[in-house]
Amino acid sequence: MIKIVFFSGAVLLAAPAAHAGDALAEGDEHWKAGRLEAAEASFLAAAGHDAGDLEARMKLAGLRLSQQRYTDAIPVYQEAIGIDGHNDRAFIGLAISYLHLHNLALAEAALEEALRINPARREDLAPLMDAIGGRRDAMAFQPPVGP
Repeated sequence: MIKIVFFSGAVLLAAPAAHAGDALAEGDEHWKAGRLEAAEASFLAAAGHDAGDLEARMKLAGLRLSQQRYTDAIPVYQEAIGIDGHNDRAFIGLAISYLHLHNLALAEAALEEALRINPARREDLAPLMDAIGGRRDAMAFQPPVGP
């Protein structure tokens, strides 16, 4: 039997898995094999099994982020944060997504929250902080106009 999964504005067909763990494992295998649509369907199925499944949402958001589908990743990261507001990885993914969409204020806010949650990651996240600052500087620079 094929199941239609509705999640975060997406509609995908998914083969049913016995439980969320099976769907996550299937999604991981599909992702490793480059079957990205099947991976997404499996992660959506896992999320559909359990409204509080943080891992399913993080994998789904990570997959979308890896495909440069930033607008699609954002609501899934937000759902993950709704499940666990102390998940620094979700805030980091959100920051990266917002950065790529040139929403620097939200990127910076998400990154600041990730660092508030886990200050030990400050050094690891320095390149992301620099990227946000660099984009801000580039956007602020206005070349001279005229002769």
